[in-house]
Amino acid sequence: MNKFPMKSSKKIQYDIFLKGSELDLIVLNEDIINYTQWYNWFNDADVTSNMQQHYYPNSKLDQLEYFNENLKNSHQNFQLGILHKDDNKLIGVISLNAIDHLNKKCKVAVIIGEKKYQSMNYFLEANRLIFDHAVSALGMRRIEGGSLSKEVALLHERMLGFHSEGTKIKEVFKDGEYRDVYYFAKLFD
Repeated sequence: MNKFPMKSSKKIQYDIFLKGSELDLIVLNEDIINYTQWYNWFNDADVTSNMQQHYYPNSKLDQLEYFNENLKNSHQNFQLGILHKDDNKLIGVISLNAIDHLNKKCKVAVIIGEKKYQSMNYFLEANRLIFDHAVSALGMRRIEGGSLSKEVALLHERMLGFHSEGTKIKEVFKDGEYRDVYYFAKLFD
């Protein structure tokens, strides 16, 4: 018997954590894992092409274990769902990781897994919402990230005010080759 059957007919009640104009950032929970395709985004080679993902298959059970072991009740990592307001659809997730309260810094990661919604506007709005929360609510002064895509790093620099922190040459093995990782950061005062 399948422990995690697809239950697409249930209407999910989302708990909004941060309100935006076109998107809301929502609290993730077990229902969202069971009733959405969140887990399956990490099985898509195109969606994860610039991430250190898609090495092993992901399942609902894997996603649930990750949620319970790494996100639930954590003060060093948290992840929010990206909800498209008009369609009431989970389109991605965004997270703050390695939250260091002593040094007031953290890392950001985002995936917009629903291809139909992969737009610059949604990417920027989700990032701006989480950055504002990181600074105003958590007191972070530095947010950093990295990407296998130079274009994504440049997007953070040009559109979100980050600066380049350098490139680690051939740091990550992905899709049969060693690839560079482009690091970026922003200081908030």
